[in-house]
Amino acid sequence: MNNRPSRSIRLGFWVLVAAALLAACAPNPTAQLISPNMVAITEAGIVLIVKEVPKLAELTRDQVMADVPAEIVAAIEAGDIEEGMQISELQGCAGCHSLVEDEVLSGPSWYDIGNTAVGRVDGESPALYLYNSITSPNSFVVRRFDSGVMPDNFADTLSDEEIGHLMALLLSQVEN
Repeated sequence: MNNRPSRSIRLGFWVLVAAALLAACAPNPTAQLISPNMVAITEAGIVLIVKEVPKLAELTRDQVMADVPAEIVAAIEAGDIEEGMQISELQGCAGCHSLVEDEVLSGPSWYDIGNTAVGRVDGESPALYLYNSITSPNSFVVRRFDSGVMPDNFADTLSDEEIGHLMALLLSQVEN
């Protein structure tokens, strides 16, 4: 009896290895190119599932704000981008997160974060992902970054209004 995997399984394995190696050379090293939910193993072999992720502008208000506490939604909608920029500087956010394309500091880039937030965490709306990133930063840590680096006390030290300003800034960061 032959216990070796079928030829198609072995070939699929090497395709995934090659994809992982190519991902290390990707133009945007913080982008997640392949995740476990993008691969299916079938009798025919390994199949890569490509899921189109919409842009932030293509979502409805309810899709953008899904599952975010109502008081935070109100704060975001009343939020001021310039106030958000000032808060990011006062709180030290700007020292770790860049708004410049292809510039990565000690934290994930905020360049195009509005669009990036749309598909960053399966099952989370863009605003919920950003809210959780601010108030509970270790609940999801972007690949290639360390947990425990970002302060985890912003839920206690920032008011809802300040979080709203900061999130208005982040949601405004979209490129076409």
